[in-house]
Amino acid sequence: MWWLQRIANVYGFSVDYCPLHSCQHILNFVFMDIKIKFGQKVKELRLEKGLSQEAFADLADLDRTYISSIEKGERNVSIIVIEKVATALNIEITKLFEWKKESKA
Repeated sequence: MWWLQRIANVYGFSVDYCPLHSCQHILNFVFMDIKIKFGQKVKELRLEKGLSQEAFADLADLDRTYISSIEKGERNVSIIVIEKVATALNIEITKLFEWKKESKA
């Protein structure tokens, strides 16, 4: 499964293919990690601006509970929501995707 290894390399994972688990299960794990990284970045930038979740939600025109679930990595956000988040933080969209690649042990 060359394509699975390529995706894993892009996101900094090592993948041990197990025929007992479906590829979809592994892909869900990979994309779940990017949702967590995105959420952590949103929280980091929100706190740098000194905003509560409620104040940030008002600026982004989103519900506070939605912001909370983004920050916990529970949401697969759309590009429209990503734009709202970036606009509310007064940053370029690309800044939301700047995180350090974890080193492999």
